[in-house]
Amino acid sequence: MAAAPQRLLDRAKNQYLCGDEITIADYFGACLVSISDLIGCSLAPYPNVQRWLTNMKKLKSWDNVNEVFSAL
Repeated sequence: MAAAPQRLLDRAKNQYLCGDEITIADYFGACLVSISDLIGCSLAPYPNVQRWLTNMKKLKSWDNVNEVFSAL
């Protein structure tokens, strides 16, 4: 993932991308950003992105929706 989008996402201090309520942007964004786990891209320089993705992974539907990727 290019650094510019990561920096932009990292500026957000809200619980979710568009505020304090989950939206379709969070679901779509999580699909894209979580690929970083598969390709070994560290999100360490972007603590707010890490926080947000960690929160998304805590959703009760996360494991079921991502079971194929979790097996890789």
